[in-house]
Amino acid sequence: MNDINPHSFFSYKLFTNDEVDKILSLSEDYFTQEAAVGGGISGIVDKSYRISDVKWLSKSEKTKWIYKKIYDAIIYANSHYKFKIKGLETLQLTYYNGNEKGKYDLHVDTSSFLVNQKKYMRKITISILLSNHNDFEGGELLLIDSGKDVIPKHKTGHAIIFPSFLPHRVFPVLEGRRISLVGWVYGEPFV
Repeated sequence: MNDINPHSFFSYKLFTNDEVDKILSLSEDYFTQEAAVGGGISGIVDKSYRISDVKWLSKSEKTKWIYKKIYDAIIYANSHYKFKIKGLETLQLTYYNGNEKGKYDLHVDTSSFLVNQKKYMRKITISILLSNHNDFEGGELLLIDSGKDVIPKHKTGHAIIFPSFLPHRVFPVLEGRRISLVGWVYGEPFV
């Protein structure tokens, strides 16, 4: 793992190819929907801004190993960020299809929400590439880190972990299909 400052990111192999195959196999049991913006499940579909399909990979006996591995990676990253965090949201599988020029324009992931009358916000984002990086063209994940455009190496099973307030985007997929597993760790709002 690389050394970072609070505005930087981690990039490393998190899942083996066999684990990626297992995640993709498990995902077949979940419902596919058009991706929304501005609120996860309750957001609005805006194809001028985001073109993708998603599945919500809920925590269960079959998926708890995925959640544990992701949460452990985020805990490590947070040992550098030192954010006050509370938990991990439901994981999202995201499908960007080349025939639709799937994309997600520049955005941040700092949405906030209430749980039992307490306000929380997303603080750390993780994006894991599940498709074979040779099976699609385009679809690069770009981060704006300390005012600079950065495109981290993103190979199959690799995780990119970064503060949710970093602007980022997924460039249009020109051919093939880009599949990623995305998660967000939340906590009380920054003061």
